[in-house]
Amino acid sequence: MRSANRGRGLAHVGSGALACAAPVGGSFLLKKQASFDLAHVLETGSKAERTIALGEVAKNPDLWPQVRPLAAKLLGGTENEVRADVLALIDTHKDTGLLAAVHPLLLDSNDDVREKALRCVRDLASKDSAPALFEAAQKEEDEYLKVEFGEALLELGDLRGVPPILAVITDGEAEQARKDAWEHLRAHLPVPAGLEKGSAGELQKWWTDNQGKLTSDHAGVFKLAP
Repeated sequence: MRSANRGRGLAHVGSGALACAAPVGGSFLLKKQASFDLAHVLETGSKAERTIALGEVAKNPDLWPQVRPLAAKLLGGTENEVRADVLALIDTHKDTGLLAAVHPLLLDSNDDVREKALRCVRDLASKDSAPALFEAAQKEEDEYLKVEFGEALLELGDLRGVPPILAVITDGEAEQARKDAWEHLRAHLPVPAGLEKGSAGELQKWWTDNQGKLTSDHAGVFKLAP
């Protein structure tokens, strides 16, 4: 979509100023002399114009304060590319103040938006995200993402991440997803190596017997208490 619009540049939007945007070396560079009304473009421009404008913000961090007040509204929209770009900006700027607007996207119907929302939440690593991650892990149907939601909880020191991972190990259809689940589980919990070749019941029993004895360090790696 971006390449389809590069030949024409950005149209002037209302009294805003993407009129001076011009393709240079395959990307649009905003002339600093221009009166660049970024907020106006993001509110009233086309999807292509919003996408290009957000690309400029990604290259010019000083423009982020102009976008931030509109971030929640853009995330609540229906344009997946725009929402993905805003999520990337929130992640880049480590803006935990916008997590409340990011959390609902962990349940989004679009796989790419859901995955990018999860990446953003994991990078920001706030314990305030735990309830949203838990809900998403419970409802996620994609086995690979279910495992990632579970690990994100473990990274926060939250053992509620274990059951979603166990569910994929014991009932998952995709072999690679089951393999990933085992790798993530062993990275965070002191699961005996022999259990990987044991029955699902043996693994579940180990978890039931030991979940109350596990303590976490700051990186979400758990050990059995003496």
